[in-house]
Amino acid sequence: TLFRSVAAVDIGQLIESSFNIYLDCVPSESAMVAKSLNELSMAIQKLAFEYPDSIALVRILKIIRRLQSYPAFTTPLMRIIVATEVLLRELYEWGRNASREVSVLTHINSLSSCVLRWRRMELHCWPHIFVAKENEFVAKASSKWFELYRFCKQIPTKIEDYDPNATFSFASDFMWNCSLGEYETRLALLEAFGMQLLHEADKNDCAIVCGTIFLHISGFFTQFRTLMNTSMEAAMAPLREDIEEFCRIMRWEDATYYAVRNSTQKSHLKIARILIELEDGLRRPILQLITKNEEETFEQNLGVSMATAPVAKKDAKKDVKKDAKKADPKAIKDAKAAK
Repeated sequence: TLFRSVAAVDIGQLIESSFNIYLDCVPSESAMVAKSLNELSMAIQKLAFEYPDSIALVRILKIIRRLQSYPAFTTPLMRIIVATEVLLRELYEWGRNASREVSVLTHINSLSSCVLRWRRMELHCWPHIFVAKENEFVAKASSKWFELYRFCKQIPTKIEDYDPNATFSFASDFMWNCSLGEYETRLALLEAFGMQLLHEADKNDCAIVCGTIFLHISGFFTQFRTLMNTSMEAAMAPLREDIEEFCRIMRWEDATYYAVRNSTQKSHLKIARILIELEDGLRRPILQLITKNEEETFEQNLGVSMATAPVAKKDAKKDVKKDAKKADPKAIKDAKAAK
């Protein structure tokens, strides 16, 4: 079963580690709710015996049993959080319509404390969420390995059957069509295939030419690495500041149902918005970034040229006046008389 005696883990250690609340399981955190859940189960069973026709109590018992059936070391913590929140909602609906004699408010507050702790953990683990989102783009770019492999397998053995322009177009499109989040992975793949082709050429001139073109294209796009890193930091820095500020002002002391619901909604909306903005930044095409940078560089250079032109013209006029002063007065006089 899910709940068992496991040594507790400090929440700060989880936040500092590479813990992903959406994918990783934490048996110690799951065990925290074991006592409250067992006590709740006994209380609901008693109420179900008194009110056998209550559909709400049947639903609550089903959710409790489902929670208790989760494997301890394979169930992601987020799955347990969602199930516990569903249980809280059902308990609240029961408590809102029931009398004080059959109230389960104590159990609601106990479960709410666990959910608040977990939601706080989710919010404070945001750096690992950023890393997970970046890894999605890395995985997507890594799948392009098969595309490169298929192209290389089609390289002919006779040089007269080989079209280097097709290789150049393929390698160029391979890089120009990538996004900011895929840039580093695609660049590394292209360079690796180029070096592999040269290493395993075995006097195959076509493979040598193809590998050389791959390395040429990868070398060309390497010059934009600083720009890509700067663009990545520019996209992520405001989001980091935003969520750090939200973590500082977020309060988790109140463990009532309404507090849990409001805090959960706020944290969900904030994380969802941050992830959408992060994904939009990582999806930006590198062609767009490079074109924008070239235009800005051109405008800056044009502005510098226009700013220095009047200065150069003024200096030229001064030089003419100096040359006129240095000229021989008698020669100027004779020139005027000749005219």
